[in-house]
Amino acid sequence: MRVINKYLADMYFHRRNGGLFCCSSCNAVLGFLNPQGYKYMKFWALCNCGQDVYFEIYRDKMPVLTKPHRPLYRDEHKYICQTCEEVAFSINKENVRNFAFNYVCRCGIEYDIPFKR
Repeated sequence: MRVINKYLADMYFHRRNGGLFCCSSCNAVLGFLNPQGYKYMKFWALCNCGQDVYFEIYRDKMPVLTKPHRPLYRDEHKYICQTCEEVAFSINKENVRNFAFNYVCRCGIEYDIPFKR
């Protein structure tokens, strides 16, 4: 049995569509996390309403993070693993001013994007 561990701050996952993540301040949809595609994801964003949002989610146990390999391939608003070509997540850039993430795909490759100042 897989155990999903998560920590949420000022955001929530939509009840009917568990992959949608939303700002708890204005209820704006910030993006979509592929529920089958990750081992680990840490995500920070600044919503257009001014709220900082954060979540960290992983399966079974916290993975040992190493130096990230390369950036995820981007197709419009979707981020895709370059190794297994699985859609990792998407960002609704109309509702997000800035974001950063650390992501480990189910194939084991680690990616990250730091905040742009």
